[in-house]
Amino acid sequence: HGSFSMESDTESVIDMAEVAMMDDLLVSEEVELGPDDKPPLSDDDEDDDAEGGEGDGNDADELMDGEGSSNALPPTEVIDDLSVSQLSAHTSSVFSVAVNAAQPQLFATGGGDDLAYMWQLGSADPVCKLSGHTDTVSCLAYSSDGQMLATGGLDGNVRVWAVPSGELIISLDGPTQGINWLCWHNRGAVLLTGSEDATAWMWKLPEGNAMQIFSAHSASVGYGGFTNGGGPFVTPP
Repeated sequence: HGSFSMESDTESVIDMAEVAMMDDLLVSEEVELGPDDKPPLSDDDEDDDAEGGEGDGNDADELMDGEGSSNALPPTEVIDDLSVSQLSAHTSSVFSVAVNAAQPQLFATGGGDDLAYMWQLGSADPVCKLSGHTDTVSCLAYSSDGQMLATGGLDGNVRVWAVPSGELIISLDGPTQGINWLCWHNRGAVLLTGSEDATAWMWKLPEGNAMQIFSAHSASVGYGGFTNGGGPFVTPP
C-alpha cells in the first residue's frame, strides 16, 4: 500500500534532447478556441495566482485608477475663478500693487516688464501706462491726498506721476541700488524711501528736493515708514 507507479506519467514525457527537428514533434490533437475561450495558465501563472490571490482583474483597474503606478498623475483639481475681472496689460510678473486711499476706484500695478499702469475699477483697460524705469517696478505708493503716485524700481530710480493723467512730475535720483519700499507722509507731500544700498531718503514733493539721507544701516533697508503722528519714522535694522 505504500508504493505507487509512475509508468503512465513517464511515458507521456517527451525528452527534448532526443528531438532533432520540429517535424519530430507529433501533434496528437488540434483544438480550435472560440472567442470566449481562454488559454490554460502556465505553471508560472499558477504560482503567481497562489501567491497574490485570485486574479479577478483588479490589477488592471488599479492601474487605471493610478494606484498601481508610481508615475500616475494626480487628479486635476478644478479651481473656481472668483475674480471680478482679469487685467492683462503687463507682459511679465506683477510685483507691486497700490490702491488710492483718497479715490478707492483707482489703483496701480508695477511689474517685471519695467512698467507701471494706472487702472480704474470696472475697466479692463488701463487708464495710462507709466514708462521710464529700466528695471522691475518693485514698489508703488499714492500720496495721502491721492494726487500723486510714486513708483520705485530696481534701477534705483523713483518717479512721481500726476493722478489720474499719468504725467511725469519728477524723476528722483540718489540711491545707487534698487528701491525696496515707498511711504508718503500722512499729512503732506513728503516721500520716504528705502534702498538696497543701505540708505533711506526723504524728499519734498513736487519740487523733488532731498530733505535728508539716512545712512546708518549696514545692509539693505528692507522696510520703513512714518509713525502714526507723522513725526519720526522707523527703519528696522
